[in-house]
Parts: sequence; structure tokens; C-alpha cells
Amino acid sequence: MPVAVLIAAKDLHQRMRDRTAIVAALVIPFVMATILGVTLPNISNRSTAKYQIGVVNDDHGPAALFFVQEVLGSLQRQNLLQLHPTSMAGGRALVRSGRANATLVLPRGFSLAANGESPTHIEIIGNGQIFKQVGTYVVRSVAQSFANQLNSVRLAIASTRKPHASSNEIIRLGEHASEAPKQLKLHEVGLRSKELNLKTHEAAGLTIFFLFFTVQFGFLSIIEERNHGTLARLLAASVSRRSIVFAKLLTCIALGVLSTAVLAAATTLILGADWGGFPGVALLVLACVIAATALSACIATFAQTVQQAIEWQAIIAGLLGAFGGAVFPIAQSGGTLASLSLLTPQAQFLRGLGLLSHGGGPATVLSMLATILAFAAILGGVAMLRMRRLLEV
Repeated sequence: MPVAVLIAAKDLHQRMRDRTAIVAALVIPFVMATILGVTLPNISNRSTAKYQIGVVNDDHGPAALFFVQEVLGSLQRQNLLQLHPTSMAGGRALVRSGRANATLVLPRGFSLAANGESPTHIEIIGNGQIFKQVGTYVVRSVAQSFANQLNSVRLAIASTRKPHASSNEIIRLGEHASEAPKQLKLHEVGLRSKELNLKTHEAAGLTIFFLFFTVQFGFLSIIEERNHGTLARLLAASVSRRSIVFAKLLTCIALGVLSTAVLAAATTLILGADWGGFPGVALLVLACVIAATALSACIATFAQTVQQAIEWQAIIAGLLGAFGGAVFPIAQSGGTLASLSLLTPQAQFLRGLGLLSHGGGPATVLSMLATILAFAAILGGVAMLRMRRLLEV
């Protein structure tokens, strides 16, 4: 296939001199990734910041003090909550002004009721703003867990109150009751589906998004050569159609791999993106380049002009990128939409990178590679069936 290699080298030389191709393949995605890399830390810091919680302790009894100092205090020591002791009026003012996500109120007589059979409650003053309601839910969950444990202990104590129950037995159960709330702990649970951090997601997402634009220059050149008469001269010079197709395939793969490699290296060094281990990343990149090439070839066989092919490529690539989560993490939405997005190469690519960035090896991305290559096989098969039409002169 030396003729195919010469044609591919000629095409690559032309594209390297084409400023439009360089801008689309390298400059635009890198600039966008840089902008997002600068702005995303602020967003990330806000999303993981400590929740500001007002605390109104009108009881000051042992149960109330234990809840504030041990339960809420342990969460504050883990930098998950920031407590603000205050009064009822002050707590409402904190929430109303937005300085607190919620205020927790322990009423007078809470400890006495908790140690007996009288009903009591914990009041939570929440923030009505949708972006600050998470703090309310967090406090409510912690308070509910504490209340559930207290209720369980109270029920256990009540069940022992019978004529033959010894005082020592009740005392031991009471001592156990005082220890029960300490069972409230936070545990970090690893997700089955590892996700990329924000910087890496945006860098990789934009890279794979623009990859589907970069590779189009390979098979689009057949339309240009056909319209300019170059294709007829190649065929007249006994260059086979198979060699021409193989040359365009080499051009697409070379452009795709080169642009992705440059952007991956740049975003890793400059933005601190974590793409994961090289072998797995290389396999994912190559599979996506093949998928993008198959899409470009398929579109080229249906288009009448270069402009028409470019427009169709832009529409389809844009939809696949958006639907596949290359710009926004659509997988976090859940439901049917997130499941359907996994049919796209972009979603599988990002999903695979998530596994690789958390220590996975090439074997962990085999299912993603299979899905991406299946996408390429379907479109590539359609393109091959229609390729003779594209090569007609």
C-alpha cells in the first residue's frame, strides 16, 4: 500500500498548512478547556463547601448537649458542617439572610422527654432557595438518624419495665442507651461507576467533542478531489479505489490521534487533568478515532458537496457530543436519558476514563471499547456499502 501512504502523507501535509483545521482540532478545544479549568475550581469549591448550620439549644440537658457536641460536633470536626450557636430569632435571621443553610432547634425539655416517655421534637428551619436546600436535607437526615436511635432505645427500656425487672438491668440498659447515639457515623462508600473530576471531565469531554470534527477532513477530501477532477486523474493513473479509501482512512486516524494526543498532554501538564494509565487511554482514543472516522465516511457518502457534508457532520457530531455528556455530565441526571447516552462513543469514552483515572487497567474498559467499536462497525458498514458511489467520477 505505498500509494495509499503517499496519498495520506499528501493529505496530512495539506491539513497541517490549513489554519482552519488546526484551529478546529487544537486551538478551540484547548482554549475552552483552559477557560473551564480556571472557572471550575470555584464551582467545585462551592459545591463541597461546609454547610453553615445555626444551632438553637434551649434545653442544655444531657441529650441535647450530646447531640450538639458529639453528633454535630463530629461532623464539624470533619469539615462537613460549620455550627453557629444562636437564639431562635438569630437562627431565623441567619437562614433568611442566606448566611446559614438551615437552623436546628432543640426545645426546652428535650433531654427530659428523651429520657422518659413524653413526646418531643427537633425543629429545623430551612432555606427556601433551591440551591441551598441541600443543607436542610443534610441536617434533617442527621437529626432523623439521632431521633430514630433515641426512639429505639426508649422502646427497649420500656419493654423491660415489668414487675420482675431488676434495677441493675434497667441501669445497664440505660448506660447502653447513652452510648447508642455514638453509632451515628459517616462512611465513605466507593461508587461502582467511577467518575472523572471536573477538570478532567471538561478537558476530555471537549477533546472527544472536537475529535468528531477533526477527522472529517479525510473523507471530505474525496468530494473535493472529485469536484476538482483530481480523483479522475488518480483513477486514470491506475490507483485503485481501495488504495484511495485506505489513504483517507489513514489520514483520518492520523489527524484524530495527533490532535487527541496533543490535547491530552497539554491539559495534563497545564490544567492538571488526570486521564489515567496510558495503555487504556490509548485504546479508548484509538477506538473513538475509528468511530469518528466511520461517521465521517458515512456522511461523506450521502453528501453532494463539501459544504453539505460539513454541515451534516457539525449537526450530528454536536448532537452526539451533547447527548454523550462531552460538554455536560449528563450521566448524573440518571434515568432513561443517562442510559441511552451510553450508546454514544463520547459517553463510553468518558466512562472508561473515569475507571482508568481511579486506577483501572485496560481490562476494565473492554466493555466500553466493545460499544465504541460496535458503533464504528455499524456506520463503517454503511459507508463501505455506499463507498463506490462516493468514488464515482
